[in-house]
Amino acid sequence: MIRAAGMLCLWALLAGGAPAGARDLPGPYRFARDLMEGGHWEQAIEEYRRFLFFYPDDPLVPRAALAVGLCYEQGGRLPEAVEAYRRVAARYADTPAGREALYRVGEAEYRAGKFEEARAALERFTARRPRDPWRWKARYRSAWASVHQHAFVLARDEFFDLASRENPYRRPAREMAEGIEEIKDLPYRSPALAGLLSGLLPGAGHLYAGAPKDGLLAFIVNGALIAASVEAWTQGVYGVAGLVSVAALTFYMGNIYGAVNGAHLTNQERLEAHLRQYENSYEWWEAP
Repeated sequence: MIRAAGMLCLWALLAGGAPAGARDLPGPYRFARDLMEGGHWEQAIEEYRRFLFFYPDDPLVPRAALAVGLCYEQGGRLPEAVEAYRRVAARYADTPAGREALYRVGEAEYRAGKFEEARAALERFTARRPRDPWRWKARYRSAWASVHQHAFVLARDEFFDLASRENPYRRPAREMAEGIEEIKDLPYRSPALAGLLSGLLPGAGHLYAGAPKDGLLAFIVNGALIAASVEAWTQGVYGVAGLVSVAALTFYMGNIYGAVNGAHLTNQERLEAHLRQYENSYEWWEAP
């Protein structure tokens, strides 16, 4: 994913710049570009800044300013990338670099795991640029942000809408919409039933939830404590009987709680496993 992102970063930089040979590139820009191609993000940032300082009127300035944000992003410095993109989007709004930067604010927030902020930024982009070629990618990424927020109904609708329109993300959007539809049919376990079963027979809820080892342990510990408590009361050792009974009740309640929690955990693991197969195939899918 890092290599793909790096190639995308480089493509984004070079696509809007002057073609090699069209004119002589200023030395700092050319050097910065070479550093960027080699993945030397921090050094590239310095060289792009040198270019911006010494060549403030050059037509490549918007691309160089965008490249600073791209290098920050590739170097893992996402907050700095977001700020750099915002500056480019505000200062060079009517240039290709400015329009791309407006999109990349949302992309960087997404990569940082700030999915609510990513959705807001991407929606601003599509509202301001309803006909921009980047709008389809923005909508696709926004739908993925909904997936990560577990807003599955919203995500499904967004993917279905993308799949119904002619755009580069139509096929993966359709696959994602269908995958989200399957979520409701996953073999979930009822936490309430797991708790009830463990209340009737310690360990039974764990077994139902898919944790047989935990169920066996709960059955043995609770059985031993209950047996010890009964024996102590029968023998008239009331002090010991009281202590053991408290311990037995504590483990009994813990057994019920563990079964309920185990069902939730099993459901979460099955959901994540289902989503992971789609993430591996489609989360960072790029239009050809």
